[in-house]
Amino acid sequence: PEGQPSAVRLVHVGSPYESRSNEGEARAIVEHLAKAWCNSPGPRLSVGVVTFNAQQRDLILDLMDERARGDSEFRSILAAEIERKEEGEDQGFFVKNLENVQGDERDAVLISTTFGPDAAGRFVRFFGPLSDAEGYRRLNVMISRARRQLVVFTSMPVDQVSDALS
Repeated sequence: PEGQPSAVRLVHVGSPYESRSNEGEARAIVEHLAKAWCNSPGPRLSVGVVTFNAQQRDLILDLMDERARGDSEFRSILAAEIERKEEGEDQGFFVKNLENVQGDERDAVLISTTFGPDAAGRFVRFFGPLSDAEGYRRLNVMISRARRQLVVFTSMPVDQVSDALS
């Protein structure tokens, strides 16, 4: 319906992949959460963030802490969202890498694909555990954690990810 957020969104960040993480994507996710939590009245969707590796997970958590130290409203909402329960069941906010997300459903899932071109613009088509023979299963688990909304933050040059477009 009009006025409703789209169920699946792609946010192309276009920032470099360096030292096994992507700071631009991490910052974009923190800003997305700040807007969603601090600027919208009414009930909030339960949220989980999934990253393609543990370094990106740690970077997002560090940036969340940094934002919370400087923004009391964000800090208060984050604390409440971490402890969130619905009908006695844990629905708390989380940031996890894809190996640790199985079983954790939330209304909205934000994904950081993490990978992208390096500072020199080179892009390597290797996506960590998703590049393994069983990687499609991990991708399925990650995507299926979202009940109502999936937002993918990526820096990958789509035309270089797969030969399917050519």
